Amino acid sequence: MKPTPRASVADVEFSFSDLKYMFECPYQFKLRVLYGFNAPIQRPMGYGKSLHDALAEVHYRAMDGKPVDVDSVPELVERHLRTPYAFGQLREDLEKAARRDIRKYIEDNKDRFDQIEFSEQNVEVNLGDGVRIRGRIDLVRRTDTNEVTIVDLKSNERSQEEEVTEHQLHTYALGYEELTGRDADFVEIYELREGEARPRAVDEEFMDDVRKKTRSAAKSLRSLRLTPTPSKRKCGACDFSSLCGASKA
Repeated sequence: MKPTPRASVADVEFSFSDLKYMFECPYQFKLRVLYGFNAPIQRPMGYGKSLHDALAEVHYRAMDGKPVDVDSVPELVERHLRTPYAFGQLREDLEKAARRDIRKYIEDNKDRFDQIEFSEQNVEVNLGDGVRIRGRIDLVRRTDTNEVTIVDLKSNERSQEEEVTEHQLHTYALGYEELTGRDADFVEIYELREGEARPRAVDEEFMDDVRKKTRSAAKSLRSLRLTPTPSKRKCGACDFSSLCGASKA
């Protein structure tokens, strides 16, 4: 009999990003996470993280009861904007965009800063059988009526399948539940460029689906059955389509 590893006892730990790639396409996960292929360098690289870091400081200040207003925006951008591959006009454009996006966010949300419960909060979801999810939630707001909204701040226009977005948001809800023992009521995507919030009620069926799909993903990883799931939209936006026969087909 051919020897096989005792995969059933192997621990599997996914980050939120790992799961996003796995749900989008297991073969992309294989290339990116297991084989270590890096996406092509984009000149604005670092802009999204810079915005998140600046807004995390805004949220921490608010949680500490310190005043936050638009006058602090230039200082925030100067301290947090890190775009090592952007030079000249592009760097200037990114600075202007960062000041615009952060200023608009503060103006539109300052009345809700007193509702912030967590910012950049680490969470872990234990699904049993050695399967865990670890990640970080951008923002959690709690209203006076104890309604909880988990917010995912989006700073770029790279699209992903709507179903992947839903699973990602409900993974955050699972993390909040395990962290606090309480249910979240809403999940929300906040598009920083447009200043647009897109909330939706937490769906228990989606929560169950996340659990099932994550366990299935762990099973696929343990057996190394990481096959492509091509579609025109996914493959057109994939960094590794040129390495994938299914994409070319």
